[in-house]
Amino acid sequence: MSKQSRFMAFCLRNGESATISNSSGTACPCWNWRGSGYSPEYHRLYPASANCNGTGLVSSSTAQTNVKAFFYPLGMVGTKIPEDIKTVIGETVEGDLIMYGTANTSTAALVDISALEEQEDYIAYNSKNYKVRKVYDMPHGTGQVAILVRK
Repeated sequence: MSKQSRFMAFCLRNGESATISNSSGTACPCWNWRGSGYSPEYHRLYPASANCNGTGLVSSSTAQTNVKAFFYPLGMVGTKIPEDIKTVIGETVEGDLIMYGTANTSTAALVDISALEEQEDYIAYNSKNYKVRKVYDMPHGTGQVAILVRK
């Protein structure tokens, strides 16, 4: 049994439940209009074009994956986070979390969350939605660590 499969089994036995919501769809023309992301100005100038309602996607669909992971308040490890990482994740507030591991509850496989988009994807945990700010790989490829901020 590999280290990753042992860690995934540990997550499934002892972790807390969460749901990953991953949105996909056709990119709205406003998203690339001036290379700056969502643009309400584009929708005012071109009202006949498809409207994304601020999401950046038109005709979107959402896939949900149930996972088990370990969640801790970011403040518990806040003093141990190196300064260079603090500049990457930005300002954190009370209620932000650090998440270890993401084991799919139906397949027991690692769910790779590194490709989640901060704008539209989120993780629901304890009836609250969190966006993924930064993802790090754990040593030996056993899993991932993610910084989650309230959405």
